[in-house]
Amino acid sequence: MLFVFESESRSVFWMREMQFPLDFVWIGSDCSVGDITKDVPAPSPDTILADLNRYQPAVPVQYVLEINAGDIKALGIGKGDPVVFVGGLTGLFGC
Repeated sequence: MLFVFESESRSVFWMREMQFPLDFVWIGSDCSVGDITKDVPAPSPDTILADLNRYQPAVPVQYVLEINAGDIKALGIGKGDPVVFVGGLTGLFGC
């Protein structure tokens, strides 16, 4: 899932009701990977909102791509890598 924000910020994400682990690719407005978060576990179903872990990038970003846990490693994604949106996203968001 791709999240697109109006401008760069250090948005905070949590995994409420998520049932499987994810990786986060934090993407700057310059269309490069600003940070990565690997293997974010799904919370226990009985975890209350106030107790959910929060995740945010080390730097301001404009886009956040959630992918299956392990995909960052499998695809060799690293900080500073260029990002290009393709398919139905081509030309829509600047990357």
